Amino acid sequence: MEYLVVTGKGKTHESLLVTSAEPFHLQVAMLLLNCKGSDGRLIPENDTKPVPGERVAIELHWKDGEDQMRATIEKFVQRVDKKPMGDEPFVFNGSRMFEGSFLAQRDGSIVSLITDNAAQFNNARQGRANDDLWRPQPKGLPALDSNGTLVIRVLPNVKKK
Repeated sequence: MEYLVVTGKGKTHESLLVTSAEPFHLQVAMLLLNCKGSDGRLIPENDTKPVPGERVAIELHWKDGEDQMRATIEKFVQRVDKKPMGDEPFVFNGSRMFEGSFLAQRDGSIVSLITDNAAQFNNARQGRANDDLWRPQPKGLPALDSNGTLVIRVLPNVKKK
């Protein structure tokens, strides 16, 4: 698994969730929240280096019968090597423009587990350079073809000492 959220144009065979939301609209919403993303900086291939951008928490909300359910998106991911996923948040890097195209819109990449400068949100954890590391954790996952809402919350900036 390489992505957590893509559009129907994205790598649906490599993703946990597919949305009808347009990356362009999500980009406008994040900019209105004053999130600047990576400000043109590329994500380092070395996964020990930080991902430039704004830290975010991502939750999935859905209904199970009459019950309203919610869980962090990380709950539905496991590492093949059985190590814990880690507690680094996802980062809004904002994708980028290339030859007149907004890459997230073109590629359908919204939330990526692997390093993807075209995706709008990237995994900041170690292991993000390995596209064979991540697997779905089916326990507690909503039923196939069910509807849900992705809630993205911008986290406060933390100054590193």
